[in-house]
Amino acid sequence: GAVESVETDVTVIGKDGVTLDSTVTANRNVTVASGAGNASLVGAVLAKTGDVSVKAAGSVTTNATVHAGTKVSLTSQSGSVTAVDTVTADGGNVEVSGATGIAMQKAVEASESVTLTSTNGTVTTVDTVTAGSGSISMTASTGISASKALNAGNSVTLTSTNGNVAVGESITATAGSVSASTGKGNVTVQGVTAGTDISLTTDQGAITANGALQAANKVNVSATTSGAIRVNDKVTGKTITVDTASGNIELGNEVKADQAVYIEAKAGSVTAKGAVESVETDVTVIGKDG
Repeated sequence: GAVESVETDVTVIGKDGVTLDSTVTANRNVTVASGAGNASLVGAVLAKTGDVSVKAAGSVTTNATVHAGTKVSLTSQSGSVTAVDTVTADGGNVEVSGATGIAMQKAVEASESVTLTSTNGTVTTVDTVTAGSGSISMTASTGISASKALNAGNSVTLTSTNGNVAVGESITATAGSVSASTGKGNVTVQGVTAGTDISLTTDQGAITANGALQAANKVNVSATTSGAIRVNDKVTGKTITVDTASGNIELGNEVKADQAVYIEAKAGSVTAKGAVESVETDVTVIGKDG
């Protein structure tokens, strides 16, 4: 049956695992901890004025809504974290750590920041991710997939050691920067808007931007070892750099900077289908093969 504390906290600790088949409700905090097994929460979890904290040595699964008055923390020390329904922190952060992977299948929303970290796996978000006054940070070892929009009051940072980094809808960092990077893998984004800088980088792989890149300060799109770069819409910023060590660069629309524009394909060609403009200083375009 339901587990509820009308006035204070709910704390559930299982040495070899925790399974809660019904709702869990506390006026203040909800704490679930498993020393050596998995934590499975089938019903909705609500901490009306406090935190929701779920920690397990093994996997963590929440099958219904997780809602906290302040902060939500979901931690798997050696397994994965799967949230089947929405995760909401009304007065703080959403922090999720899954050693072998993270799958957030519905919307994730925090009044402050959202942090998703997988040291040995992939981070996947199927619905929107919103960080009201703070930042969105996703860190993975084998790739990041965000199907819907990412909206942050400050910055958005997507970092994978290797594997593809792909965002299916717009990225907005109202007062901060947007960074999407990987070692060996592709970077694919749609429209990106940043209050400061935009950085899209890979050591080895293709970079594709299907929407406009709009930064108040710097735009940097770079494949440091090899990879083709394609930007299908406008690029605007104070300074703009697009370069690849080996591969072609295709710019499908206007490129306009207040200051310098630098475009270089060190072992490839450059194709610009729209105007390339620097309002105040220089435009430099270098293509080894054309």
